[in-house]
Amino acid sequence: MPVVATTDFYLGEDSRENEDMIKEFEDLARDNQCRMIYAPNFALGMRAFFRIVASAARELFSLDYDPAIMEWHNSGKADVSGTAKKLGNLLLSESRKQKSALLVGDCTQKRQNSEITIGSARAGKIPGTHQVIFDSEVDTIELIHRVRDPNIFAHGALGAAHIIKDFKPGVYTVDDMLACF
Repeated sequence: MPVVATTDFYLGEDSRENEDMIKEFEDLARDNQCRMIYAPNFALGMRAFFRIVASAARELFSLDYDPAIMEWHNSGKADVSGTAKKLGNLLLSESRKQKSALLVGDCTQKRQNSEITIGSARAGKIPGTHQVIFDSEVDTIELIHRVRDPNIFAHGALGAAHIIKDFKPGVYTVDDMLACF
């Protein structure tokens, strides 16, 4: 049973979910009578963080706050995290068309008003920290998810595989799995 947690595997060049690839996965799963689950992050706390960020974004976009995302990982991580990209896409979807693109990893240029910046830092053994910043002229609101034990990713992926074994053949997200609770 495939569990896909390599986020860039199913993201397009614009850092959004590649719908054509997901459709191919769905066809393969159905044709082979198997199940597949994918997520940018299998930590259950991150699922709650996504919901918190979405709720905050709805409120804060209406008050003209400007968001940005920062992520920190270990010195061996080679790319911008899929979790940060998921957070960026979540903000885009809540922005009421105020924002239309992600500026991923390149903070050496002036950001356009329509963009959301995703910055990255690498050091030591950091297992993963994601910060969403909402800034206004008068204050800043910060939301942070910090992993203390990287085993949470393996536990979440194994738990997901165990739960979807009873689902009908197809492609699922962690949200589909959590709907069972």
